[in-house]
Amino acid sequence: MAKSRPLPDLTSYGRVRVYRNLRNGKLSVMSTHTKRVIGHTDYICLAQVRFIVSKKGLERIRARKRKSVVAFAEGYPAEDNYECQSAVLFNPYKWDSFVDGHGLPLYGAEKLVIQSSGFMWGKDLQG
Repeated sequence: MAKSRPLPDLTSYGRVRVYRNLRNGKLSVMSTHTKRVIGHTDYICLAQVRFIVSKKGLERIRARKRKSVVAFAEGYPAEDNYECQSAVLFNPYKWDSFVDGHGLPLYGAEKLVIQSSGFMWGKDLQG
């Protein structure tokens, strides 16, 4: 199993990108400024979220049938106030974007909670 770096205080980092790390099973948090991983966590809450999916990455993993990081949630680290109640899903073999519980495409959310298990919940989803 890959090494996991503890997550520091994120207040000075501004926007971050979060993706599920395929090696250690945790969420990797990356600085949007330096493009370097800041640390790993099991749980994070973001505000003013954009969902980013690499179209070329989707084509590549669908052709090779092999997992790879192709999608990110990008936003500002936020305190969790348990307002997120709408399911957010991403499966690169089924959809070209993040989707809501009804399969409708999503491009952002006011708030998003992500767990390393893959569960995501959002508030004020934007599609």
